[in-house]
Formats: sequence, C-alpha cells, structure tokens
Amino acid sequence: MVNIYTDLTGELGSSDGDTAKLIVSAATDWATQEHKPLAEGAGLITVYNANGAILSNGNY
Repeated sequence: MVNIYTDLTGELGSSDGDTAKLIVSAATDWATQEHKPLAEGAGLITVYNANGAILSNGNY
C-alpha cells in the first residue's frame, strides 16, 4: 500500500482531483517497477488532500 499526502486543497471531482489522478498514475508506474506485485490489483495507492480526505486512488 502507498499513501501520498499532499498540500492540495480540492476534493474528489475537482481540478486537484485530476492532479491527484496524475500522481496515482506516476506512483503506479513506480510501484509496479519497484515492488513487482504478485497479481494485478495487489496494491493500493491513495492520494490525500491537505485535510486528509481522499482525492484519488488506484490499484497496481
């Protein structure tokens, strides 16, 4: 599991949420290379905003 805390202030569906999706995509590429999952969807990447609310997440 990868948790990424940011200083973004938006919520799901906001432009900061779109930025968080890009962060998830980049982290997915990194995690897949560094921590070769046993099966697709074996790990979860979550991006949080400045208040600790989820902005985006995805499996790797």
